[in-house]
Amino acid sequence: MQRLWLAITPLLFLLLWSAGYIVAKMALVDAAPMALLALRFAAVIAIMAALFVVLHPPLPKTLSGYLHLGFAKFLCKQSILAWLIFPLSMA
Repeated sequence: MQRLWLAITPLLFLLLWSAGYIVAKMALVDAAPMALLALRFAAVIAIMAALFVVLHPPLPKTLSGYLHLGFAKFLCKQSILAWLIFPLSMA
């Protein structure tokens, strides 16, 4: 089961990611952008909560573990932001 899940995950990501543009393009004709974002975030929260219940991922046991996760997330977001702003500032 684990190998099947690992084999399917990239394809599932590609399908969901590429379908996002098509769905957003069709939905923006009738819906307000903020309503579409709210619906999208609500759907993601529901999907992630269901996956959390089904998969039971290990959570950090200490405060330092949570701080480590938060710092890693901060670095990831800042590096993405830097790689977006740097090319835009060069244009």
